[in-house]
Amino acid sequence: PAEYKIQMKKKIVSAAWTDSLYVEDLNRNAGIRVEKTAHGLTGDNQGATIIGTVQTNADGERYVQATSADAAGTGTVTPLGLPGRSIGGGGFVDPATGIGQQGVAGGSGLNNIGLLVRVWGRVVEIESVSIPGQPLWLKIDDGSGRQIKCVAIDGSPVIDPAWQDKYALITGISSCEIGGSG
Repeated sequence: PAEYKIQMKKKIVSAAWTDSLYVEDLNRNAGIRVEKTAHGLTGDNQGATIIGTVQTNADGERYVQATSADAAGTGTVTPLGLPGRSIGGGGFVDPATGIGQQGVAGGSGLNNIGLLVRVWGRVVEIESVSIPGQPLWLKIDDGSGRQIKCVAIDGSPVIDPAWQDKYALITGISSCEIGGSG
């Protein structure tokens, strides 16, 4: 896939960890992962200006390898509520240049990789772990024909095995990973 330099101004930090974050347009039409060691940005309504190179990780997700990530104003993005069948969405890749974002297997509709989303449904599977480990992921099904894997990231609440067969409302970043079938 193609790599190219990019500068993004007036983006809102929708999620942040020590060495990575996600930024999104105020109007929710685009979002992307940003990799930058010790960037110092937060997800508390903080705006950002990012400069770096767009790349693709091993799971097919586009991201910016940032050379700078600076605070720039404030703003708020609200999660985009989507049925399970729409999480990830279809792809939009220019075959000539490789620029764009792959969709997810079986994905349809607009691509939403990198956006803050909200999904709901019945918890149908929770990662099996042995004591003292805690589950790091669960899957929910809203009846739309696709189960969504929801992964707890650093500092997230612990997933309780008692949630099995209960209903959940989950807010997080739409991302992708390579699975057994793509």
